[in-house]
Amino acid sequence: MFSPHKFDFCVRVIHHKSNNTRDHKLNNSQANSQANSQQLPATPSNSQQPVMSQAVADLYMKYYAQADVVKADRNWEQGLEEELFIAQDDRKVFLPGTVRGKPVFEEGVLESLGQPSFKTWRRDGGTMIAQSKNWSAIIPGGFRGANTPNKMNPISFDIGGYSALMGLVHVIVIPNQRITNCVTVMDKDVPLIMEGVQLLETAFNLLADGGADEIGSVRWQLSQSGSIAMADGSEKPCQVVESDFIDECQGNFRRLQGNFRRLLTNTQKMIDEMKMEVTFHADTMSSIRKLHIHGFTADYKTVAYKAMEDKAQSEHGQPKNTSLANVLYMAQSGKGQALRDTALSDRP
Repeated sequence: MFSPHKFDFCVRVIHHKSNNTRDHKLNNSQANSQANSQQLPATPSNSQQPVMSQAVADLYMKYYAQADVVKADRNWEQGLEEELFIAQDDRKVFLPGTVRGKPVFEEGVLESLGQPSFKTWRRDGGTMIAQSKNWSAIIPGGFRGANTPNKMNPISFDIGGYSALMGLVHVIVIPNQRITNCVTVMDKDVPLIMEGVQLLETAFNLLADGGADEIGSVRWQLSQSGSIAMADGSEKPCQVVESDFIDECQGNFRRLQGNFRRLLTNTQKMIDEMKMEVTFHADTMSSIRKLHIHGFTADYKTVAYKAMEDKAQSEHGQPKNTSLANVLYMAQSGKGQALRDTALSDRP
């Protein structure tokens, strides 16, 4: 359950609290009840207003400078087009982050590639672990570099590269509604975004509290051993180790792993104290052209997290992860809407 002191828009961290849940789908009445009982503040207080970095501001400015792309995204979001494309020399040019003009987080796209839907439950061989009325929560998956369980992305950067998970726990939520990216989130979308964050916490709790036989859970990750055959013919160890995490998180993992191996009751206490960071991959920082929200352990960040940030900064001068606070600020302040109005106007 959310309480006001547990969520801080400035540091974009939610403190985990056990709720002893398992894979589940909320019906409409449950979703509405949960939204009422776990209400997050829709507008940050003045003391919680984020400090917008120039890099994040530049992300928005760069996106809205592309009027043809903005119009293509708007047409798809409104159902005026079924594909995301711009016209060049009388031909369609599909936008990045799509498969023949459609994002993989749309019904039927993965199936057309011979893969299971992203809405395939964990128990049925997929990575979906929770649903609400308007959102689905999954562990990032579809990994191709090795035959991982349910094609789940691995923690190890040595195995997964830039597809590896950003935390010991890493979940994403995807809306049913068509929204291309966090840069196109407007004030009217904020209630939907907050419902997504609610489901994100539920999914995070499922993995934090799951048993050692539940794929993707903390205890499952800590139980991994042996090796995995890579697509290139090499073999890599499966065990999650201290060096899989960034320097400032290695001590946390070392203590957690030690407690788990010695079957100490402190293991649950450390799990209960885990914090979830909530971010988006804005515009070109996202590999899939449909909105999705990331939730991952703020105190158990992986080497992959840092590698992604370093790559984004070195190649684009932009952050890989944009905070929930900044996305809400751009939506609720009207700054995003003003940029969209200008891009969609007929003015040069």
